[in-house]
Amino acid sequence: MLEDRGVDASNIHIIGTVRGIDARLLGETNYDFTLLPVSGLQRSLRPKAVIANASMLLRYVSARRRAMAILRSVDAGAVVSVGGYGSLAPMAAARRLGIRTVVVSYDSRPGLATRRQARSADVIAVADPNSPLPHAVHAGAPVRRAIRGVDRFAARDEARRLLGLPANVFVVGVMGGSLGSALLND
Repeated sequence: MLEDRGVDASNIHIIGTVRGIDARLLGETNYDFTLLPVSGLQRSLRPKAVIANASMLLRYVSARRRAMAILRSVDAGAVVSVGGYGSLAPMAAARRLGIRTVVVSYDSRPGLATRRQARSADVIAVADPNSPLPHAVHAGAPVRRAIRGVDRFAARDEARRLLGLPANVFVVGVMGGSLGSALLND
């Protein structure tokens, strides 16, 4: 969406996590990116979880320092968070450096990281008009250019063939992500 508004891809730097799908997804793009070795919070008092959380805090402090260096080096004008534990360090670094922050939430029930960041964000954009985030602007959910550009009528027969669907049945396509995706996929 930024590129649709005239922002050159060379002016976008994505900060993600070493764990998860960030490396695979970002490797297929033209964006500069950095992957930080962070992890999420364990919501348990078991000894193993307590140790993991102590380790998480050490990685977070290191990741925030590294994010500050990245934001300085790219002369960031804004930092946009789409949630998740990987966004905590860059958002904290941005606030510390006085860089404007934007929280984007696609979820009807935002996660812990998003709720935490929304408290101090300059702008909060949400897809759900009933989002519980304070002072949120209902902006909808961005859709990739490749999807927006599909001619549904021209591609319909080929899509049915690829999916093995007969031409004479009614088809409903459902897409989702985050915590609701497992439910939709099932």
